[in-house]
Amino acid sequence: MLHILLLLCVSMGIGFLLRQVRFVSRFSEAVQYTVYAMLLVFGLTIGSNRQVMSRLGEYGLQATLIAVAGVAGSILAIYLYNRIYERKGGKS
Repeated sequence: MLHILLLLCVSMGIGFLLRQVRFVSRFSEAVQYTVYAMLLVFGLTIGSNRQVMSRLGEYGLQATLIAVAGVAGSILAIYLYNRIYERKGGKS
């Protein structure tokens, strides 16, 4: 996993340095179609797995709880940040 993150960071740096090169700027369209193809393969893989499909309701409930907790945590962090920022005399 570390190798993947390192490769991502290095390639982001290279992309940043080469963002003015016309050839590199055309990658965004290819990336879009690549992501679509990967999502298609991912969906086919999940759909063909009987064990995953039989537990889909359980996974959906877990995903919903994680999403709700993430949103609630974000709202709490923003609230606390604003309270601290207002105490220091910042403008909202």
